[in-house]
Amino acid sequence: MSDKPKTAVQWLIENLDIMGIPLLSDEKELCKQALAMERESMIEFAKKYEDYSWKAYQNNRYVPPMTTEQYYTETYGE
Repeated sequence: MSDKPKTAVQWLIENLDIMGIPLLSDEKELCKQALAMERESMIEFAKKYEDYSWKAYQNNRYVPPMTTEQYYTETYGE
C-alpha cells in the first residue's frame, strides 16, 4: 500500500470498492472525470497561491501572504 495521501475522489472510489459497491461503465467514466477535475483544481490552486506568494514582496519589503486556508476560503468559500 502506498504512503502517498489520497485525494477525496480517490478515497471515495477506493471505499466504494471496499464496500463492494460495483461501479458501472457510466459511473466509472464519471469517476474518471471527477479525478481529472480534482487534479486540475489542485494544480490551479497551487499555481495561483504560488503567484500570490511571489507578490508578497512589495517595495522590496516582505508582506506575509495569507495562509493557504485563507486563500482556499476566499477562492472556493467555506
